[in-house]
Amino acid sequence: MNKLGSFNTMLDEQIKFFSGEAAKHKNLYRNCRYAVSALGAVSAVLAALTFWVDENSIKLAIVISSAVSGFIAFREGLRKPYELWMNERSTSHALLDLQREVRFFLDENSSNKQIEAYFLQMQSIVIASGKTWKALVAPEHKVSVQDDKLTNNMLSDKKNLPESS
Repeated sequence: MNKLGSFNTMLDEQIKFFSGEAAKHKNLYRNCRYAVSALGAVSAVLAALTFWVDENSIKLAIVISSAVSGFIAFREGLRKPYELWMNERSTSHALLDLQREVRFFLDENSSNKQIEAYFLQMQSIVIASGKTWKALVAPEHKVSVQDDKLTNNMLSDKKNLPESS
């Protein structure tokens, strides 16, 4: 497989990965929101019933539905599916934009240097997404200056590669 074919395969894999992760986090976010809303409504209806029926089972159901709703909201706050969905969605769209550009500007006669320039763009998109993910999921482990220097050195070393045909 030639260099352009390899790059296109890698780009397709990244798009598929980020699109899949975005879909999973979108579904998780929506399911959490629906569950919290439904349980809140159930609690309200049950609370209204206590005006006419003084039944301990209704009071217990109110407590249980409120507790489950709170637990789901707590888990949503920990997992941050909305923020991850937005990060993965924007990364997927940036990679799709890059893919459209590659299909327009590159062909089988493109030089390795041209292909490598697009590869570095893909890498920078994926690295930026990883940094955002890390900041969202583990804010106490924010990306350090050392990580930035290492990434910048890696990218600048790649830019200085000799052109190979």
